[in-house]
Amino acid sequence: MFHAMLCSLVLLFSCSSDGDDINPEGAITNGNGKFEYSLYAPLKDKPVNIYYSISEGDMSAMPILFVLPGTNRDADNYIRPWSSITKEHKCMVFAIEFPEEYYSDNEYITGNVIDRSGKFVDKDKWTFSIIEALFGYIKSETGNKSTLYNLFGHSAGSQFVHRYVLFNPNAKIDKAVTANAGWYTMPLFNVEFPYGLKNTQLSRTDVAAACKVNLTVHLGEADNDPNDSSLRKTPEAMVQGAHRYARGQYFYNNSMSMAETSDFQFNWTMRKVPNVGHDQVAMAKDAAKIFFE
Repeated sequence: MFHAMLCSLVLLFSCSSDGDDINPEGAITNGNGKFEYSLYAPLKDKPVNIYYSISEGDMSAMPILFVLPGTNRDADNYIRPWSSITKEHKCMVFAIEFPEEYYSDNEYITGNVIDRSGKFVDKDKWTFSIIEALFGYIKSETGNKSTLYNLFGHSAGSQFVHRYVLFNPNAKIDKAVTANAGWYTMPLFNVEFPYGLKNTQLSRTDVAAACKVNLTVHLGEADNDPNDSSLRKTPEAMVQGAHRYARGQYFYNNSMSMAETSDFQFNWTMRKVPNVGHDQVAMAKDAAKIFFE
């Protein structure tokens, strides 16, 4: 009973479903844990929750990977399949929860780059801007010496990741994986945002830089239900395809055609996962091969 009471009283940390010890002092340690992050000054009044899994060993040399969860913002659920992955590949994984009380759907999946009235938002207020600040914080707290980080997003988190690449093409990204997104922002200036880049802050130079990022469009071949209740069905989304699997291929193929026509270097790839639908656990396990093998 005492253990249960202790877990309910701890504000910044939670008990791991795997039973790993959690440092009661609030430090980031080996094992599984949670902390609240509010040190990015422009958004300090909108804290995010970070669930992590770190393998045993020297944290200074471990790769860092950020996971962006789906529409439920359930980072506590999304960190679970990575716990076994961290042990196998000696890495640090941080799942980021943008609480709905502070971040609307738009502020999460499209990064708050344009507000509801259509006005540009200062970059320091973008939801995207938390990532690099968090990266610096983790490095300072753990002594980690990484110069680059990895990104994995599934479903709504996948929307965050591919737009992050478009709007932050010069970020410290090693590899990014955008898995099973419901719809996409195309890197095209003749389609209005959020379905394209028309009327955004971006330039052709930004798009050229984004095309150089090591981005994998990660698609479950069985994520092909056109009647999925959570699938966006606006006319603009339907142009991209009838279901997530089709829309992912549309995004990749049209992006590649744009890059070829524009003579941009194109480092994006498409990876299809047979017999997998809208399943973040199966996609995470396959994504580990992209990041670590």
